[in-house]
Amino acid sequence: MKTTTHLLVFLAAVILFLASPPLFGQNQQEHLIAPGDTVIVKVFQQPDLDTTAVVRKDGTIEIELAGNTNISGKNVSEAANVIEAAYRDGYLVNPRVTVALGAIVKKRFSIQGQVVKPGPYFFPDGEEVSLLQAIGYAGGPTRIARMAGVTVLRKGTTIKVNAAKMAKEGGEPFFLQPGDVVNIPEGW
Repeated sequence: MKTTTHLLVFLAAVILFLASPPLFGQNQQEHLIAPGDTVIVKVFQQPDLDTTAVVRKDGTIEIELAGNTNISGKNVSEAANVIEAAYRDGYLVNPRVTVALGAIVKKRFSIQGQVVKPGPYFFPDGEEVSLLQAIGYAGGPTRIARMAGVTVLRKGTTIKVNAAKMAKEGGEPFFLQPGDVVNIPEGW
């Protein structure tokens, strides 16, 4: 009985994920396509060329006739232009392509060390997150945290940030990027 319940919960979660509506309006234009995102490609008056694809790790999707096409880092209009150019290169005379976003991969960062709730966190859609905001998301520093010795691991590079000084004096905020790992060390 327990296994059946777990299976039903899992299937319901999968169905909700697959049925999630695509982004609309301005979010479609602002979002830069990234690996893991799902895109819906429609070719005007060529329904056999319509496709739904997940962007691969290398930033490409498989386009019927045109092969692998790199659309990573582009918004939906730019991606449509890239696909149109690929079709014009020997396949279609005047292709008209539209690209829409299906599911998008949430971008995340992690906070570890001396915070109340260490772990992974997601960037709010279309928003930047400063280091101090991220520490707040994690419930704030513990009483033994050394805020002057915060490090951020970003793509193999360690960046030292004095969050204590930043919180006290203000000034230019330090913004996190997707994939950053923030470490709040212990102080004595």
